[in-house]
Amino acid sequence: MRVLAVEHTGGVLPFRGKWEWLARRPDVELTVLAPESWIENYRLVVTDPRAEGYRIRTGRVAWRGYENRGFFVSGLAAALRETRPDVLHLVEEPFSLFALQGVFLQRRLAPRAQVLFYTADNLHRGFRYPYRPSWAYGLIERYVQRRVGCGVACCGDAGEVMRSRGFARPIRFVPLALDPEHFRRQDVAELRARLGLRGFVVGYAGRLLAMKGLHVLAEALEGAAFDWTWLVLGSGPERGALEARARARGWEERLRIVEAVPHAGVPAYLNLMDVLALPSLTTARWREQFGRVLTEAMACEVPV
Repeated sequence: MRVLAVEHTGGVLPFRGKWEWLARRPDVELTVLAPESWIENYRLVVTDPRAEGYRIRTGRVAWRGYENRGFFVSGLAAALRETRPDVLHLVEEPFSLFALQGVFLQRRLAPRAQVLFYTADNLHRGFRYPYRPSWAYGLIERYVQRRVGCGVACCGDAGEVMRSRGFARPIRFVPLALDPEHFRRQDVAELRARLGLRGFVVGYAGRLLAMKGLHVLAEALEGAAFDWTWLVLGSGPERGALEARARARGWEERLRIVEAVPHAGVPAYLNLMDVLALPSLTTARWREQFGRVLTEAMACEVPV
């Protein structure tokens, strides 16, 4: 069975484990199409074309870092012609331009292929979106829905949202995963000393955005009656506000922010924590879909 997977984050190495797993199946001939480069969590990622057991193809993409309005300038049509897929797996939201491109070209270049999409939208029922123009995204999703045979949802809520939009075909729930050989308990005394961590270490890992609730966790720590250090892994526009609050309220020395942690080093930093807190806040535009870092911390035997 020839499978062509189209994924805007297909070049991000930590996200490619699922393709290595799928490629081990003897009945699957897998090709993954990814952007030549992509902006993920404020960092530029250039796709490494090396892959084990499957092929990576790349194409140029417009609107890098914008998963819903991005689209392939090159590469997608060529991949369809060359692979002649039995299955076109669009790891993209059904209202995205990536999905629109995929089904439009599939009907012309690989009409026998079965098509499936991926969704993590767990908030906006009906054809309403937090992106503008919302009506255009609604038209795209209606077009895509009529031309796909199956959907994949990362959580139960996302599947329910798809049903609310009238999608009557099968939806499969496939949660986000981790490698337990990578995320496990380990000795990190040397790293702890190097970072100058003391007392009870409260950890946070993720983007530094307002809806992630960093101010809520800051307020909780300010009222704590024990010796603590706050270890923050991540980057984002809220860093300045967080550091300003720490200076103004006298706990700057308790705050440690580590922006760039390679994927291979994440388990070590999680092991530094006595507890990991993920105080996400539901807003009109966003709700936590899964919180993969929670499962990663638990795999490292860190309470969450």
